[in-house]
Amino acid sequence: IPVISMNINPDEMLTKFNAGILTGENKSILLKEAVKLFSDNAYRNNLGNNLRDYVLHYHNENEIHDKIVKYFIDVYAN
Repeated sequence: IPVISMNINPDEMLTKFNAGILTGENKSILLKEAVKLFSDNAYRNNLGNNLRDYVLHYHNENEIHDKIVKYFIDVYAN
């Protein structure tokens, strides 16, 4: 599912990875993009697939597991 955000673009991931829409405070752009998402299946699927790929690449369970294990090792080693 693609993301539409007015202000938040963590690490520029929406724009950098074409994983969502950043509209700023412009409500007419927000409306235009929302209509486009609902009416254009290819556009919606492309953004959704890009977001899914981003999440799987940068936030997969193995990577998170490794970070948690490293954190506890660092905490208990000190």
